[in-house]
Amino acid sequence: MRGMQISWDGGAISFVGPEPGDFGVYAAADVPEGAVLCTIPKSALLSVKNSEAAGLLEAEAMRGGLGLIVAVMYERAMGAKSKWHGYLSSLPPREYVPLFWSDEELALLEGTELEGRALEDREVTEEDFDDNVAHLAQKYGLPKSSWRLHDFHVAASWVASRAFYVDSYHGTAMVPLADLFNHKPSVVALTEEFEVAEVADGSDGDDVDDDEEEEGGEEEEEEEEEAEEEEPAAEPSAPKTGTAPVLAAPIIRDGMNLRLEIAICDCERGGVEVLEIVAASSVAKGCEVHNTYGEHGNAELLHKYGFAMDRNPFNEVTLDLQSVVDCAEAALEEAARRQQAQKAGPHVRPAQESSADDLAPLDAATEGRVQRELRRRMRLLSKESSIVDPESPEPLLVMPSGCVSKPLLLLVHALTCDVAVLDAAYAGGGSIEGLLELAMAGTESAPDGAAQVDEPGAAGSSNGGIANDSGPFSHAVPLASLPRSTLTPQFVGTLAAALRARAARLPGNERSTAAELAALVSQAGARAQPPAGASPPAGRGGGGRSRGKGGSGGDGRSDGRAEWAVAARGALTLRLSEQAVLRQALQALGAPGPGGGGGGGEAEAGRKRRRG
Repeated sequence: MRGMQISWDGGAISFVGPEPGDFGVYAAADVPEGAVLCTIPKSALLSVKNSEAAGLLEAEAMRGGLGLIVAVMYERAMGAKSKWHGYLSSLPPREYVPLFWSDEELALLEGTELEGRALEDREVTEEDFDDNVAHLAQKYGLPKSSWRLHDFHVAASWVASRAFYVDSYHGTAMVPLADLFNHKPSVVALTEEFEVAEVADGSDGDDVDDDEEEEGGEEEEEEEEEAEEEEPAAEPSAPKTGTAPVLAAPIIRDGMNLRLEIAICDCERGGVEVLEIVAASSVAKGCEVHNTYGEHGNAELLHKYGFAMDRNPFNEVTLDLQSVVDCAEAALEEAARRQQAQKAGPHVRPAQESSADDLAPLDAATEGRVQRELRRRMRLLSKESSIVDPESPEPLLVMPSGCVSKPLLLLVHALTCDVAVLDAAYAGGGSIEGLLELAMAGTESAPDGAAQVDEPGAAGSSNGGIANDSGPFSHAVPLASLPRSTLTPQFVGTLAAALRARAARLPGNERSTAAELAALVSQAGARAQPPAGASPPAGRGGGGRSRGKGGSGGDGRSDGRAEWAVAARGALTLRLSEQAVLRQALQALGAPGPGGGGGGGEAEAGRKRRRG
């Protein structure tokens, strides 16, 4: 890296951790906020513009993620002749993301948010390779031995897990040295004078598809604008001034410090355009210095980077729309059966003491009334929101510490609230927003220090068309803080049944999954002791991710046993985190956990980086 004029402050940081075999970025001394840790000239970036393949890529109108993948393939095919040969040789044979997993390993994802996604990725990437990349070998005289689908997958895994958006000229680029920083969960929060950089998701099929370019003589400025539009959503920080970044107030979430530790600054030094890695927080001597790859839950981390984390406040579990509707129907019918039992007279066992199985079936007229009312409410939701949109429904999210997203809250409330509540929301020309306000009356979206059930806090992605306050956790609503008028037996019964139905898709339970994970860690033993907060024993980690060293620039030779351990640990950690999220939501409702009894319609309804 020195040959590329990349420099770092050896008195401030070291790349060897306190434990043998640990590689990452560590504070060699107390690092103050604002300290410049590394300087990387833009000439050292492996980008579409810098690559020896720039002419080819220009001729083929390839930019964005797909263009960078092809550039990496090209440089890798050049071997020792490539300017980046040393850098590429230091990378692992491949980032062991689910795209590469065996069928046995993929089976461990059963019931999780990632079930089936790897197979979709394979189909999309194979199609992209066949349609856009394979023919380039013959057309440009490239070695076919380095231009296979496997080589495309390897390059895509590197780009997805390591590339950063740099600027409008370079676009997405591989940044030597910068990708040594491991991940920890952080909120991307800077003051307004600092801009935000981005991380590429180059292995995602959608990103590759977006790289299809229009032919012909468009103006360069228009092309750059289009390229910028294709880049993924903003994530890690990159102030343009090159001065010490001033962060917003620190965010402490259930005991986790989510403040950024570094910022990547785009600036000029001595007439040379460089990237400076600046300490965004002070770091004590001996501690690891982390980057953040974005506000991602475990499913996205495992999908894009190949690891999951023991503690992650950004975890999310999605409930199925039809499952929630079915559970609501069951809860409403049970409520009607209880009312029917009450009208039967004092000789009948009190309805509130009867189990759902003991209640008499509904008469046809009452059953029809319940069905018509449910359909009316679904039409209302369809007309005024995208929650039940069959083409692109809003995600119905459950998050840590017993929180749910506003779309899920609104759906369950709209389907189960009393008719009088529904009428009140629309009194005087109201709307679906009024119903959400009534559901949340007297409560707020989850604050930074949200009351925890027993594990880390909530977060996730945006909540689509539903009005939302700013902040990374603003769409997370703590169930325990909802008013009693919202937490009706029908609301609690519907959501509890939907949560249990979702939990039933996951093999085993928290206890059995934790036992599997503990056994796996024990087997790994001295071979790869995992760092605190990390998941896989090799890869990209620290507070979350670690990278292994291939030593051959991804020649396809990899340790099968080690990769199996990475896959198994990531999958089990993901499953365990999802089981915990669902259990916490049930606890917040005061309902029995997965596998427990209950009415209300239930019956019917950081790794560290290790080189070598």
